[in-house]
Amino acid sequence: MVPSHLVVHDVGDRIVPFSDGESIAHAAPAGTLVSTHGLGHHRILRAPEVLGAVVPFVAEGVRAEASFRETIDGELFFRDLRW
Repeated sequence: MVPSHLVVHDVGDRIVPFSDGESIAHAAPAGTLVSTHGLGHHRILRAPEVLGAVVPFVAEGVRAEASFRETIDGELFFRDLRW
């Protein structure tokens, strides 16, 4: 079964905290978090295990509900203002 919302995040990401990925995945209806180790922020895009999770999700063509997109956009916007 393909999740309705998929978040892929590396535990050791030095650019975006892993807790951000966890928060987004947990806030999403039927959200799924795929965590990786040792890939960082950029290598995650080419990792075979990530592609194995992302390709079926994209092929399914699931779209986030507008209300969820607005919630996440607002959370990230206000989080960035706190810097």
